[in-house]
Amino acid sequence: MTIQAVLGEQLEEMSVEGLRKVGVFIQEDPRYFTLRLRVPGGDLSVDQMEGLARIARRYGRGRIHLTTRQAVQLPWVKASQIQEVVGELEKIGLLLSSCGPRVRNIVACPGWPECKNGTSKPLESSRVNTQRLCEEMDRRFFGLDTPTKVKIGIAGCPNSCIRAHTNDIALVAKVKPKLISERCNGCGLCQMACKEGACFLSEAEDWTARRPQFLWDECIRCGDCIRNCPQEAIVPEREGYHIYAGGRVGRHPQFAYLIAEYADEETIYKVTENIIRVFREEGVPGERLGSTINRMGLEEFRRRVLDSKGDNGG
Repeated sequence: MTIQAVLGEQLEEMSVEGLRKVGVFIQEDPRYFTLRLRVPGGDLSVDQMEGLARIARRYGRGRIHLTTRQAVQLPWVKASQIQEVVGELEKIGLLLSSCGPRVRNIVACPGWPECKNGTSKPLESSRVNTQRLCEEMDRRFFGLDTPTKVKIGIAGCPNSCIRAHTNDIALVAKVKPKLISERCNGCGLCQMACKEGACFLSEAEDWTARRPQFLWDECIRCGDCIRNCPQEAIVPEREGYHIYAGGRVGRHPQFAYLIAEYADEETIYKVTENIIRVFREEGVPGERLGSTINRMGLEEFRRRVLDSKGDNGG
């Protein structure tokens, strides 16, 4: 049963906490409520934005709030009009979000082709786009009950503009470069493109004989060298999404731990499913995933997540 169906059938009987769970928040003035909307990846059409403006003018005070997690909130909705507003939202393809101990609105960067950092040309047919991945993650995991809130972030490159590593579950696209020496003319554009100093040219009297070398401990697998090579001499050796777990902000911020490397699309779904399963089995109410991992130990948590998959996700 959808959140909308539950709301329609049980609105009058639902507690304040029950309403929060489906994205409806009572304001300081108890005559009014704020409705949080489910907007995976922050992706809205112009028609939806126009519809939101119309709904906000009619049922609220003409105000719309954009949350830190790419969602939308409509404040100043009267209790007697909540179901009517939900119906109007459904007409423009928008549903209520969630709060409390559940998987929250999933955030993602635009990714390619909108952002050139999201991939390199050779990856367009092999790596799933961040927005499409976000839509599928939303379909599979949004609103699932968990010991406490679970936030998921998806970044199309290591720039991580959406601060993926501060999410309970983070997906960060990475690519390991490989040199095809016979294609290289020693131009040095790869070295110039590398912001980490991880790619440099070997010494040679004839500059055309110079070849890029890599400092793997410094390389962050961003793919800038691949994108900037005019000879297509640097190509992907491995690519996919690194999967992290246990990040958070708030009073006690923590970066997420690496769980799996270069995961393809199906591996992402399986590992995410396993992370949530282990959290449900071992987490306690009010304890964030990162605290559960700290209590269990990273290696034990990682083993429990990956054993059922049979590999390291790479």
